[in-house]
Amino acid sequence: MPSEQTFLQTWLGGTFGHVDGDLDFLNADGSAIVTTGDYAEIVQFIEEQEEVFIDLVAGELFAGFALQFPDDGNVEAGVFAPSFAIRGNGYRWDVYLTDASDGELRGLIDELQPQQDDTYTVERLIPLPINNFEMSDADADRATEGYRVFTLEEIEAVFFAPVEEPAAPATEPSGHINDAEIWGDVTPEMQALEVAISTAKNREAKEWTTHDPKPFMDIFQTVFSKHVAGKKDGNSVVLGALGQQTKRRTKTNVIRNSMMGLDIDSGASMEETFQRVRKMGLAAIFYTTHSHGSTEIEIAYDKFYRWALKNEIEPSESTELIRRYMREETNYVSDVCDHSEFVEKRHEDGMKLILRTRPIDKFRVIFPLKEAFVYAQQQGAHKDVIHQWELKVLGMGRSIGVEIDRVARDPSRLFYLPRHGKDSTNHRIMLTCGKLVAYEDVPAASTTSRVSDDPFDQAAAIMGGTMRGRTMSPTLGLDLGQWAKDHAHEFDIASVFRDHCSDRIRVEQTQDKLTVECPFDDDHSNPGDPDDPGCFIQSAGMEAESFAFHCSHAGCAGRNRLVMLQKAMQEDWFPDNVLNDKVYLVESEDEEEEKTKDDAGPDADDDEVEDKAYSDRHQEAVEAISKISKEAKRSQIKEVYELVATLNRSDRGQLAKTLAKKLGLVKDDVIAHINSLRSSGAVEVDDETPDPASVVKNLKRRYKAFKNSKKPIVPQIDANMKGSIDYFVDTVSTVNDQKPMLFLYGSEKIRCVRSTNNEFHPETLSKPVMRSVAIEELDVVEITADGTVNRKAVNDVMAEQACMSTRLKLHKLDGYSDLPYFTREGKLVTTPGYDRDGRRILRLSENAESAYAPDKLLPVTAENLRLAKDEIRYVFSDFPFKDAEVGDGGASSYCHLLAMMLQPLVRSMFDGNSPFYMVNKPMAGTGATLMVTTAMHIATGTNPGTVAMSHNDEELRKAITARFQTGTNVTFFDNLTQPLSSPHLANLATSAEWEDRILGQTTMTKIPNRMQVIVAGNSVRTSEENTRRVLPIFLDTLDDPTERKGFKINDLKGYVEENREELFKYLILLVQYWLQNRPAGWDYRNWKGFKLPSFEQYCAVMGSIMETIGVEGFGVNCKYVRAENSDRQAWNVFLGEVASKAKITALVPFVESKPFTQHQMAGWFVDWENKMELRVNGQARPLQGIDVDDVNRDFSRLVPGIQNNIFKIMWEEARDHHVEVKVRLHVGKDAKGAPLFTLRRVGESAEAA
Repeated sequence: MPSEQTFLQTWLGGTFGHVDGDLDFLNADGSAIVTTGDYAEIVQFIEEQEEVFIDLVAGELFAGFALQFPDDGNVEAGVFAPSFAIRGNGYRWDVYLTDASDGELRGLIDELQPQQDDTYTVERLIPLPINNFEMSDADADRATEGYRVFTLEEIEAVFFAPVEEPAAPATEPSGHINDAEIWGDVTPEMQALEVAISTAKNREAKEWTTHDPKPFMDIFQTVFSKHVAGKKDGNSVVLGALGQQTKRRTKTNVIRNSMMGLDIDSGASMEETFQRVRKMGLAAIFYTTHSHGSTEIEIAYDKFYRWALKNEIEPSESTELIRRYMREETNYVSDVCDHSEFVEKRHEDGMKLILRTRPIDKFRVIFPLKEAFVYAQQQGAHKDVIHQWELKVLGMGRSIGVEIDRVARDPSRLFYLPRHGKDSTNHRIMLTCGKLVAYEDVPAASTTSRVSDDPFDQAAAIMGGTMRGRTMSPTLGLDLGQWAKDHAHEFDIASVFRDHCSDRIRVEQTQDKLTVECPFDDDHSNPGDPDDPGCFIQSAGMEAESFAFHCSHAGCAGRNRLVMLQKAMQEDWFPDNVLNDKVYLVESEDEEEEKTKDDAGPDADDDEVEDKAYSDRHQEAVEAISKISKEAKRSQIKEVYELVATLNRSDRGQLAKTLAKKLGLVKDDVIAHINSLRSSGAVEVDDETPDPASVVKNLKRRYKAFKNSKKPIVPQIDANMKGSIDYFVDTVSTVNDQKPMLFLYGSEKIRCVRSTNNEFHPETLSKPVMRSVAIEELDVVEITADGTVNRKAVNDVMAEQACMSTRLKLHKLDGYSDLPYFTREGKLVTTPGYDRDGRRILRLSENAESAYAPDKLLPVTAENLRLAKDEIRYVFSDFPFKDAEVGDGGASSYCHLLAMMLQPLVRSMFDGNSPFYMVNKPMAGTGATLMVTTAMHIATGTNPGTVAMSHNDEELRKAITARFQTGTNVTFFDNLTQPLSSPHLANLATSAEWEDRILGQTTMTKIPNRMQVIVAGNSVRTSEENTRRVLPIFLDTLDDPTERKGFKINDLKGYVEENREELFKYLILLVQYWLQNRPAGWDYRNWKGFKLPSFEQYCAVMGSIMETIGVEGFGVNCKYVRAENSDRQAWNVFLGEVASKAKITALVPFVESKPFTQHQMAGWFVDWENKMELRVNGQARPLQGIDVDDVNRDFSRLVPGIQNNIFKIMWEEARDHHVEVKVRLHVGKDAKGAPLFTLRRVGESAEAA
C-alpha cells in the first residue's frame, strides 16, 4: 500500500493538475503559510503543523470551491456528487474542481453563499487528507487518474437550475391523479422518460413479469397512483427489468434499474423529507406503507441480550436500557428512541421485546433515473457493480437526510405497491415534479474501514486474504487458522448471521443450524436461486463440537469452512471483529486449557500441518543441542546451527544461549552465526515480523508467571515497535473501557482517578501519566532482538505515541459533580466515579454513597412534596426577596433561587448553556453572599467560594479558564462594582465550549461549557446584550441591614451543616416528583412557558419543574433587569462622527454611506476627541498614545456584536439643519474578500435590537 506521503503527492497531482501556479498551504489558525510548488517544501511544512489546509483560490490559482457541512448534515444544494469529499473534525468538505476563470469563480462563490436555512458554508480552504482528515477509499483510489473537473455550465445547471414553482400555493398540491397528489408541473423530461419495471402478485412468486418500457407518467398512473385497502402482502414491484431466462427476482438477474427506491421506516418525518426533496428540485414518488403510523416496535430479544453482554451490562428489560440499545444499534431516529416505552416480552415467532412509541412515519421514495442503470454496460465484476449500486442507494438516502437499512439496498429490492388497512385515514401518495436524478451525480456512501497496520496483514488484504500460506481475515488481518484453533469449538456463527446478515438466511433448520446463501453463489450452476438449499452453517454447541460452514455444490468442492468464512467477510456480510467478540464465543469464559479441532477431510486446516512441522523442528533442535559437546564434529555443529536457524526469533534466542554454554562460546557470536545462515539463504526460513498477540499467547503458554498474571500482558518488541505500540494502545483502551480513567474533556485528553484520600483530580494525559497507567494496570514485557524476555516499564516512545494515537479510545467527559445527579433519561447517579450515561464524574466519597440509596430517599408523594418545599423555603425565610418593589414577597426571585439550587442535579437533562443568576441588592449587608453560599452548599456539597470580577478583560479570561481546568462547576462573582458587560462573560453565557490558550503554553484548549455562573452586587447593571442572559434574584430591606433582629434561624451556617444531607434529599424529591408527574411524552420543544433566547432547553426544563411542583414566578421578574446604556449612547455619537467624514458623504439626506474599512474606522476613533466615552477594550481609553492597530484588533472583537443593532445618529441634512436618523452597520466584502463596511439608513418603524 502506498505511504501517506506517496499518496499525498498523487493526490496533489490529481487535484491540481488542471491549473498552473504555486499553491498556498496554511496551518489551522492561519498563523503560518507557505506558497510553493516544491514537494519537499510542502512535506517540510506538513511535518511542522498538526493540520494543514490549502487555498483553492489564491493568487493566480483558480482551482474550485468547497461546500462545508456538519458531517451529519444534509446536502441542501441538490444531489450532485462532488469531485471528491474530505472528512474530519466533525465536518465534511464536498470539493468541486472547476475550469472557471478568476472572475467567474469568484462570482460563483458569491452566488453560492448559503441562505437562511442552509446548513453549509462556501469555503476556499480545504484540509489535506492526512492526520485528522480522510477520504473514502473510492475517492482516494481515483487520485491517480485525476478528479472530475466541472465546467461552469455544469455547476450552474445543478446549483442554479430554475425550479418550477407550484401553480397552487406551496402548501397545496397543484392537482390529483386518482389518489395521488401532484405537486408542481410535470416536466417534459418526466413526460419523455421511459422506464421498465417487473411485477408479481406477492413476494412469494417464483416468476416475475418484466414489462416493456413505458412513459414514466403512464407507469405512475397505472401502477403507483392508487392507494388500495387490503392486506400488506399483495401486488409487488421491482424497479427495473429482470432477465427472462429464469424470471427470478435475484440481484444477479436484474438487467437494468430505471428507478431508485428507498424504504424508510426509521421514524424520519415523511413531510420533512418530502419538503427537502422538493427544495432540491427533484422528481420523486412518495407513498405511505401499510404500517404507516404504527406505534409498536419489535426488537429481537437475542440481539438485545448479546449487545448487553458485549457491553458488560445486566440485560434488564428496562425502558432506559432498551432506549440506549436503540440509539446505538438501530437506525431509529433519536426522537423515536426517546419516546419508546417497554411494554412486554413476547414469545411469538421468537422472543421479542415489544415497545410503544410515538407514531412512526413509514414510507417509500422512488426516484426516476435520468438514464437507466444497465449492468452490462458498467466496468468491473458483476458483484462489484451491484455493490456500487447499493452504495449509491445508501448515498441517495443520506443526501435527503435519512438512513437506509443495509438489507434494503440491492437491485432486486421488492416494493409493495401502495396499500393500507381498511381503517386507515392517514395514507398518502405524492408526486413531486422536478429534474430527474442522474445516477453518476448520486454520491456513493462512505464505506471507509480500518485496515491493520501490520505490513503482512496489509499485503494479505491486497492479495485477497492469504499470506504465508495462511487464510487471513480481510480487514484486521487475523490468521483464521490460528483463530480456529482457539475458538472454532465455541463460535456461534448462527447468531452472527442473525445479527449481521439476516437477509442471507434461507431456512432456519434449528436454533443453531441454518440454510444460508453461499458466499460463492456466483460460482454455482444456478447463481441467484433463492431456493438453493446447498449451503448451511452450524454453531458450535450441544449438537456440534465445532462450528460448520459448508456448501455441497460442485463449484465449492475443496473449500473448507475458513475459506467460506473469509469470503463472507470479504463480501461485507459481517465484520471480522465478530471473530473475537465474546458475545459470539459461547464457552470463552475462564477456560484454562485450549481445545483443539477435530476436523478431517475438506475442513482440515493447513496451519495444523505447518504448526506440527515447526514443533517437530523445534523438538529436533532441542534434542540435537542436548547431545552436542565441545568434542562434536564440525558437520554436527553445522547441522545444529541450521536447525536452530529455521526457528522463530524467541526460540532462536533461547536455544542459542544453551548452545553457547554447551560449546563454550559467546552467546552473541552464536546468534550472529545463526543470523548469517538465515540472511545468506543457506537455510529456508519464513519472513517473520513478531505479532504481539501471538507473543502474548506464547508467553502464557510457556511461563507460569504470565499464565497466572491478573493484569493484561503487553509485549514491547524491538523488532516490531509499530505493532507493539498499537497493541499497547488497544490494551489500554480495553482496560479503560472496563475501568474508566482516561477521558476526552473537550479537546483535552486527561486521566482522572480516585486518589488515596478519596479525591478525584484531573491531570493532562502525558508521557509520565501514560507510563503510570501501564505500571498500575498492565504487565509490560520487553522482548529483545535475541528473544530475551524481561519485565520492564513501558518505554518513552510507546508512552508518547499512545498519548497521541487516534486508536486510543477515551470516554467523553462533560464535567464533574460532588453530589448525586440525574442523567438525561432521569436516572439518579449515586455511584462514585464515571457514569457512561451521565458522562460526568461523581466525586462522592464511598461512605456517602449509601446515604442516597433508594431506601434512604423519601417516597415521591404529594405530602412529601409539600414537606420538601416548606423545608427548603424555611432555610431562606430570613432573606428579603422582592420582585418589583419592597414587600411584594419576591415569588419570582425565590423561584430563581430554587432553580439555581436544582441546576446541579438536572444539568445533564438539557443541552446548551444556562443563564447567569444575578443577585441584585441596594446596599451591602443585605445577605447576598450568605444566601448564595448557603444555597450552593446544599446543592453541591461544597462552598463555591467567590471570584473577584476583574476590571481587566485579560485577567478575567484567565480566571475563568482556571475554573474550568480545576473541574469547578460553579463560579460566583461577588461584590460587582461595574456593569455586567465583559465580552468574555457574554461568551461564557452562550458558547457550548470554552476555548482559551493554556497558561504558559502555546496550545489552545476547548472545554465543555457546563459552568453555572452566579453574580452578586449592589444595584447591578448589565450591558444590553447581557440583559437577556440573566435570571434576577432581587433582595431588599426597609431597614439598615446591620440593625436587623428577630431571625427565624439564628445560626444559618450551623443549621445547614447539620441538615445538609436531608435538605439535598428534598431537592432530589422535587426532581423525582417532576419526572413522575410531568406530561406524558414531555419534550422541551413543546414548552409554551417563559423562554430566554439562547436558553430554550434550560427554560423548558426549569420552567416545567417549577410548574409541576407548584412554585410560581419563573421568569416573571426578568423585565426589571436594567441595562447599562452608556455604551449605546457612545456608539451613537461615534457613528455620527463616522458618517460625517467628508470622504464618505455630503450635506444631503442620509441614505447610505460610501464604503469604508475597519482600519479607517479605527483611525477615526483614535482622532475622536470623545473616545473616553466608548470602552472598546473593556475599559476607558487614555486620551493619547493609542495605537491604531490595537484599536483595529478591538474592533474585530466588538463589531460582530453590534452589526444587528440599530443606532441613532444626528445628521446634518442641510446646513445648520440636523435630524435624528436610525442606521445599521452593514458589512460586505471587497474583491479580495476583506470586510468592507457601510452605514445604512433603516425604516422609521425599525426597532432597536
